[in-house]
Amino acid sequence: MADEKCPPTGVGSSNVKSSSIVKRDGAGDRGLTFNGNFRPSITYALSLGLSLPEVQSIANKYPSFLFYSPERKIKPIVNYFLALGVTKAIMMKIFVKRPQVFGCNLEEKLKPTMLYLESIGVDRSRWPGMLERYPIIFTCERDQIQKVVKFLHSVGFSATDVRRALSRFPHLVSYSIEQKFEPMLVFLNRIISCRADVEALLRSSPQTLGYSIDGNMKPILRFLIEIGYNETEVVSIVKSYPEILGLAVSTDVRPKWNYYVGTGWPKSDLVIYPQYFGYSLEVTIKPRFDKVSNSKQGSWTLKKMLSSSDKEFDRLLRLEMVRL
Repeated sequence: MADEKCPPTGVGSSNVKSSSIVKRDGAGDRGLTFNGNFRPSITYALSLGLSLPEVQSIANKYPSFLFYSPERKIKPIVNYFLALGVTKAIMMKIFVKRPQVFGCNLEEKLKPTMLYLESIGVDRSRWPGMLERYPIIFTCERDQIQKVVKFLHSVGFSATDVRRALSRFPHLVSYSIEQKFEPMLVFLNRIISCRADVEALLRSSPQTLGYSIDGNMKPILRFLIEIGYNETEVVSIVKSYPEILGLAVSTDVRPKWNYYVGTGWPKSDLVIYPQYFGYSLEVTIKPRFDKVSNSKQGSWTLKKMLSSSDKEFDRLLRLEMVRL
């Protein structure tokens, strides 16, 4: 999980202990009511379309939300986000996922952070998607974001690469350079050995910086060696499909490997197209292998079979059947 350098922000009574905040009041809505009425923040959240269980969950996880002022805190941020193009559905997700965002100071915190991101090339059209994926990015300290940007430049990212990386994977700003990125860089250099290749990998797959070395990467590498790939082949797989390092052996890679072995296709094909491991076993891999088994396997490649859309795959399959 990310090493978040962007702590939750509360307002007013943020020092009130949760045990006193969530005491039962009225009909048992733990802290949601006061003197028989919903607190203003709760009334406003419900008016936006959040359900009572959702609001209760927010209050349990972030009790300071109970004391947010709708007029001074929540409404201005909601209106600002709506003006940016954030949909109501995304707004609901932000409330449930990161309600502390609505306790931030709009003028002193959110707007300056957004303006900084814009200054480094993150287009405003990207902001709704970034807010949906990682809303707390806009509450991060500017110094922390600058450290991440500086690190990305140090490993070969251009200004365009940085913009794309932060737009697609905004959670990168929450990681510690010393505790996360630098150890990852050392680990990747040990695997691949060529610094230029490591930098190319990170530019193509910046989310790799957030993977767990012990939780995912080492187990994946061990598994590839155990099933018979040599070090050169493993490096080729990683360079072609770095996303494999973020998969779980037990639930992602081993089941697909076991199925693949049963198909009789050559093991070497997975070195050429390791993206195989990124497809759904039940939705894509099995159905397409079943259909291809009835045609001439020799004219198919893994990439041709798996990367095409359903419509294109059916068209290719018809052409193959005609040749039988």
